[in-house]
Amino acid sequence: MTGAELALARHRLHALLGWLIVEAPSAEARDAARSVPALAALCARDPEELAADHHALVTEVPPVLSAILGEDGLVGGPLQDAVRARFAASGFHPGRTDVPLDHLGLLLACAGHLCAAEHELLVDGGDPGQLRQLQRQLLDEQLLSWLPAWVVATTGVGGPLHDVAEMALELCLSHRAELGGPGAGWQPTADLPDLDAADTDLRAIGEALARPASSGWLPGRAAIDGVAASADVVVGFGGRIASLGETLRGAADLGRLGPLLQGLRRELSAWDTALEATGGPVDGWREGVRRSLALVDRLSAAVEGA
Repeated sequence: MTGAELALARHRLHALLGWLIVEAPSAEARDAARSVPALAALCARDPEELAADHHALVTEVPPVLSAILGEDGLVGGPLQDAVRARFAASGFHPGRTDVPLDHLGLLLACAGHLCAAEHELLVDGGDPGQLRQLQRQLLDEQLLSWLPAWVVATTGVGGPLHDVAEMALELCLSHRAELGGPGAGWQPTADLPDLDAADTDLRAIGEALARPASSGWLPGRAAIDGVAASADVVVGFGGRIASLGETLRGAADLGRLGPLLQGLRRELSAWDTALEATGGPVDGWREGVRRSLALVDRLSAAVEGA
């Protein structure tokens, strides 16, 4: 396969996978997916079941960069601004406003756009160096900084659409490997709570652990449910981040904080193992997990000694 043919193939696959992730697969999208043997299970699935699969996948942990890596866990802010600047530098115009600008589907579409531009340039005999640098930057900073973690966090959710998520990760990893050159992996940008500080409470600890920016952990609803079940307590109210803080506080009120922390430690250890298995640039994530495990161990020791 020539360089131009490879760029065209990447363009088509990035675009298709982004399309399938950004919305419940339409008849047109399923027709396009039939050209990919690995997506046969998706194409054979009932459309209503596919719509339910899609809803489950994108609500377990919404695939939005700023909501995952942002220190406040909210959509928008400087991380989304960086995506806007990246799209402008790439000459990419998403053309839709029904999902956040930094949604995984749109980021994959931008990667596909850059590959299409590379294909055209190679066909014309041009030098794709600048385009390939833009691809490196997009993959390093806006895709592989969080895609491995999101794939792990949504494992077991979405039926054949999770296969699409895994294919997107494999495509991004192989694409980045072929581009070569140094890359800087993502690192946590916030600290975990100080257990010695007078204003540190269990709610703050739980909320910090649910934010990857401080913990290196991206818990979906299933993970939080599993931690709560391990101590036989009810999951706290609120969104994904708030609910973990409320769960820790509720476990303490019931005298079940020790078992809950044991379950949390098991979940963090399993998360670390699963991250490593992705083969992605996850050293920063794993360093965050090590910090989180140390915090949980220290808190457990305090509970046992009380």
